[in-house]
Amino acid sequence: MALPALPLQSLYQLFPGSEVFMSLNTKIILFLSSLVIFIASCAKVEYTNPLDPKSENYVGPDSSADDDGDGIANYFDEDSKYVKKDKDNPVIELLGKNPDTLRFKLSERAKFDEKKEQLKKDFKCYDPSDKTVDNSDVVVEDNVPFVAGNNYDIKYSVSDTSGNFTRVIRNIVVIILPEDDTTPPTISRNSSLVSQDNTVEVTLGDKIFDFINYVNIYDDDNSVFKIGENVTLEGDDKLNLNKVGKYPVKYTAKDKSGNKSSITIYFDVIDDGGNHSDAQIFIQYDGKDIPDGYVFEYTLPDVSFDLKLLTCKAYEIINNEPVDLPTELDCDFVNNKAGQYHATFSVIGRDDVDPKSVFIIIYESGTTICDTAITLELKGESTIEVKIGEEFKDPGFTATMSKPKEMDVSSKVEVNPTKIDTKKEDVIKISYEIKYCDGNKTISKERTVKIVKSDNEDTTAPEIKLKKSIDTVTVGTKYSEYKSRDTGNTVTDDVDGKISWSKVEIDTSGFKTSEAGTCSLVYTVKDAAGNKGKAVKKIVVISGSSGGLLNKYGVPSNSPLANMESMTFTTVTVEGSGGPSTSNIQHLKINFKNDQWGDLWEFAIQLKSGNPTHINLIEKGKDNYKFKQSNPEMKLSSTGINGFDAEYYVVYTNKKFVWVEKTGKFAIIWEE
Repeated sequence: MALPALPLQSLYQLFPGSEVFMSLNTKIILFLSSLVIFIASCAKVEYTNPLDPKSENYVGPDSSADDDGDGIANYFDEDSKYVKKDKDNPVIELLGKNPDTLRFKLSERAKFDEKKEQLKKDFKCYDPSDKTVDNSDVVVEDNVPFVAGNNYDIKYSVSDTSGNFTRVIRNIVVIILPEDDTTPPTISRNSSLVSQDNTVEVTLGDKIFDFINYVNIYDDDNSVFKIGENVTLEGDDKLNLNKVGKYPVKYTAKDKSGNKSSITIYFDVIDDGGNHSDAQIFIQYDGKDIPDGYVFEYTLPDVSFDLKLLTCKAYEIINNEPVDLPTELDCDFVNNKAGQYHATFSVIGRDDVDPKSVFIIIYESGTTICDTAITLELKGESTIEVKIGEEFKDPGFTATMSKPKEMDVSSKVEVNPTKIDTKKEDVIKISYEIKYCDGNKTISKERTVKIVKSDNEDTTAPEIKLKKSIDTVTVGTKYSEYKSRDTGNTVTDDVDGKISWSKVEIDTSGFKTSEAGTCSLVYTVKDAAGNKGKAVKKIVVISGSSGGLLNKYGVPSNSPLANMESMTFTTVTVEGSGGPSTSNIQHLKINFKNDQWGDLWEFAIQLKSGNPTHINLIEKGKDNYKFKQSNPEMKLSSTGINGFDAEYYVVYTNKKFVWVEKTGKFAIIWEE
């Protein structure tokens, strides 16, 4: 505390008579000292010592004293004039984020609860004044349910001993995440195109435009499945549509979460007896394919064309195998001489194969090359036969410009001759020619018209040979379902030879299967002379009860009979009605292998008694057993076993050799 200022006369009062002794200098010093004391007395003074009565914190002579004797020290006693009141609120500091977001899946409820409990503990509490509170004094409340929302909170509340209160709120957002997708896509056969054993029959020489058509793929994430994107194929590169055989193609579909599923479809390439593929000619220059009608252009003296680099290959499919054909080249090319030349490849001795040509144009030095590109194609065959007296109708042609713009230029083609006289036997060449680039370029095609005698007209209709003249279906069977079974039929003609099955017309109007009974399919086809052949197949429609055995065992099966090498079946049972008694059967032996060299080597029934006891079924004729084909079947006759003589569809499945009588009345099941 600063001392109070004293006036100068007060000094004289303290020291009477001192003025007598004071020199001038002393007086000056005393004056200045008094002045300093006076100035200091004017400064602000703070009183903070609790023992100073002027201090705001003064607690009396003794802070621990109890003036009123109530057992409460003056410092804390509300009745004492020396009480010190705590006016500071306790402090709660939240740890971590505020607001905070909880992201969990419905399957992660335990993790959600664990996180919420952790947040309820993530804080620090203290009182800056009396140190009377900590974390244990805090009351925590939450209204955070396991439901998506953004208006939830956790409340932290505390009061100190002086009643000061603090509440802090942590805002919580709850987000429910979608569950992980662990379910693979569903992939199955397209039943309208693929049989139950996942097999598709394809005629030799046909084309497959889109593999995706043979399967159905679905996933809960609504993915759109496309080959090359989320569907991969294995084995499609080995599928040879020009060679008979059964080719597996594995489909693998992957959804957006990476889940995969697969299915294997078997493409069974069959020869239906139709025409084999047409012969083809392919031209290459320096190992690269070039199209028919391609034009090489050069300007003297820079002519780099090398005739030795121009090659071709020709082949056709015979007996399901590609066979190379001999070719010859007709070329008038002269190097380093301006002009328009051609190089034409043809198959030796084959007028039915259209030749393929390329053109070489060499311009004089300084000539500007015309970049116009035109292609000329004939419609129909390059060789046509017309009988004497018949009218010749030209199938036509197309001429298309691709450079410098795309347009039809067929009207620019010159045809010579435009009319054909068919009054007498003759061979006439028709030329089709178009000139462009100011007449410097020409493209031409040729068609041969043979006018032949009509004395020996073909009047014999082609013959349709059905693999089955009688077949069985169940009530309600649709023709689209039966069509996959209707295979192995052929058409032959005494003049035209084999006729493609694709030219056969099938009348399905009589295919009525709404109730048990009989119906029919009518097949018709015409040969080149217009003669019409016809065949009728009888369809036996059986009721659902008799069809139950057919459906149960999946017969007739679209696949050949499976291999059964040196197998013995000792247990035999009969299902259905009208079947034979099997009490005298001891066992059945069969040795059958279905491959290139395989055959039916053993097929016999051993009886328990009788004469004979050994029944060799092969002796009845191997033609009765059609095990290697689709819809495998057999016919038993003169076996000597009561009730066994009948026609059966057969299948080996689940270690059972099953014979189902063709009308579905009964089935004989053999087990090892």
